[in-house]
Amino acid sequence: MSDIILIMLLIAATVYDCTTDKIPNQLVLIGMILGMINSVVTLQIKGILLSIGSVVAVVLGLFLLFVIKGLGAGDIKLLAMTSAFLHKEVITIIILSFLFGGVLSIIKLIKKTVSNSQICLAFGLAKQAFLIRGIPSQVIQTIQTREKEATGIHFAGAILLAAICFYIQKGINH
Repeated sequence: MSDIILIMLLIAATVYDCTTDKIPNQLVLIGMILGMINSVVTLQIKGILLSIGSVVAVVLGLFLLFVIKGLGAGDIKLLAMTSAFLHKEVITIIILSFLFGGVLSIIKLIKKTVSNSQICLAFGLAKQAFLIRGIPSQVIQTIQTREKEATGIHFAGAILLAAICFYIQKGINH
């Protein structure tokens, strides 16, 4: 049952991520609480310790990726929520997420045309020119948003695909 709950939470997070570019903190908090409750029910006091420990480990382990803007805070919180359910097995989800994220990025790049690449280059050059000339930060923020739209992916989708594959593989082995 916990697998269905986690997949439903990840579906909701992916929908939010794709429509708003944000993953709501309330969704993540509810997911963490449900994961910890599940851990207590299945493993008693050891379960809560495993959940808390894995959440902290994921956040600390992925923090550097947040600092260098490799992952968004919402993506890290989503992986931490997943670890509340899966404990150390979240490592498999993280690895698969990066693999799926890479595939999604390649697909997005292939779908882009040369003209879009030229637009991205123009945005980059314009951003540099604006920084030098002191153009308002709102203009720069708009340019950064356009750059993200051109090159970024919704990593929640990669996490969802990883979890689905994880549960399919786990079901086959049991």
